[in-house]
Amino acid sequence: MLQREQAVAAGRAYHTMDDFALLAAAAAVTAERAYLAALGGGCQVPAGAYGRWDADGGTLRLTAMLATPDGSLYIRRSAALACEADADAARLGAELAATIIAEGGFEILKRMGRGGLR
Repeated sequence: MLQREQAVAAGRAYHTMDDFALLAAAAAVTAERAYLAALGGGCQVPAGAYGRWDADGGTLRLTAMLATPDGSLYIRRSAALACEADADAARLGAELAATIIAEGGFEILKRMGRGGLR
């Protein structure tokens, strides 16, 4: 059985890891939202993004997709960036959106009447 002091120390360590996990999740969400914002996406645009941290803990990887509603055109790409701040995560999302737009995403958005990107 743990001593009281060990339990308190373990609780503090867990709290610190919990705080870190929240910050990491917030950065991933920032990248995901930046991707969708760059597309001008909303509920009507079949687009999605998923951010996750590589095992090194310093590299954020974002996988994103854009498709036509019927699925006849579909683009999926991934990108990674060493992130130290929310601005880095937002840049990752915006840059991945630019890649997808350049690789056929503009045509998808145009077909959906969303040619005026943000």
